[in-house]
Amino acid sequence: ISGFTEEAMEILMAYSYPGNIRELENIIERAVILEKGDLITPESLPRSIRMFRIETFQFDNIKTINEMTREYARKVLEMVDGNKVKAARLLGVSELEFYRILSEK
Repeated sequence: ISGFTEEAMEILMAYSYPGNIRELENIIERAVILEKGDLITPESLPRSIRMFRIETFQFDNIKTINEMTREYARKVLEMVDGNKVKAARLLGVSELEFYRILSEK
């Protein structure tokens, strides 16, 4: 391993490490074992810290509430393997409302 991809480094930098330096050491050791290439990629990092990643945004790239809602609904749909009924239930909306959220532009 010769280093980290930019995205992997961003994920590592954004994480708070409640377990302190030992947690960082364990994460890196695990990534080195799992990585098949020369660089540690986000896929080599634990899912828990990948999900922790805080999205930053630029002023010129601010999303509307509808865009954020649609993006979130799509992520939930992905988590339930495309099951729209289950996704709608998890989000607390009717199936019709869920379809509307997904289809808005």
